Amino acid sequence: MGAAGAALAGGGGAPARERGVIDGAVFGNAASDQMLGFGDVPASYDQLIRRVHPDDRDLVEAAFLRTLTTGEPFECEMRVIRPDGIELFVHQVGQCEMRDGSPYRMRGTIQDVTELKEADQRIRHLPYCDSATRLPNPQSFT
Repeated sequence: MGAAGAALAGGGGAPARERGVIDGAVFGNAASDQMLGFGDVPASYDQLIRRVHPDDRDLVEAAFLRTLTTGEPFECEMRVIRPDGIELFVHQVGQCEMRDGSPYRMRGTIQDVTELKEADQRIRHLPYCDSATRLPNPQSFT
């Protein structure tokens, strides 16, 4: 568990999702739970961070830790791997509610941006691909 996990002992943010920093309780809605592949049981921080793609975990934990220590809002984009193996790109924003200078509760939203990322990748590929054959465009090699 990273520094953010040790500090949080809680869960992650999602639509209508809330995490108690002190008790680690996570409350979400059906849409966010379904998107992330959780059932009806609240997820812990460890369960949430395990869903984050291994290459993105340090970034996510750093964002959580920064908001816990400063109270400043966070925003990050990451890949999430659901239990069924589906990989999603998600955009997450949130902030930490402070009480008496200490983190009390984190609130945030999470949005599935997979289709947007895939469309962006297709658009970036277009100049290098013949639209009729989808083969590499010979003009792009000159």
